[in-house]
Amino acid sequence: METHDEDLVVICDRERLFGEPIDDLAEEIREEIDGEKLTLEEHPNGTERVERHGWLVQHSLWLIHCDQLFDAEHSGQLDQYLTTLSIPRQTDVYVCIEDRGDEARQTLEETYRDRIEVITDKKVLVAKASTYLNMVNPARGTAGKMAIKGWNNAVCTLLEDFGGVNHG
Repeated sequence: METHDEDLVVICDRERLFGEPIDDLAEEIREEIDGEKLTLEEHPNGTERVERHGWLVQHSLWLIHCDQLFDAEHSGQLDQYLTTLSIPRQTDVYVCIEDRGDEARQTLEETYRDRIEVITDKKVLVAKASTYLNMVNPARGTAGKMAIKGWNNAVCTLLEDFGGVNHG
């Protein structure tokens, strides 16, 4: 039986999102994944590795708290990744907004356009993440395998273009 591991990288200085521990959110997402051919591994310490492009680019699902994009200390590198061609188009990037209003959402959407998806609710986060993970699931047959292959090829090209540096 073939299996596939997917990683959820969490770029957040908080231990909770939408009032829940991050590992509980990951478990809720995991419960919505079809079949046993796909496993979800979470990496909650993404803030420590933001500058290591090779490590970060190899994760196809990013969960970022909006504070990381508004914080001058961390936002520079993230901003570069999200506004350039340095991450695969197939990578889904969810930016969570909890305590900020419509102005923050509008700023993020104007700055990052179609590169991110702003999430304001736990249920939406679980639904979006599980939908994405089910799409790249080899249990879904040819479509899932082709999605994985396309993303993998994009990562290999980027790592080659960047010289494979900073795998982290």
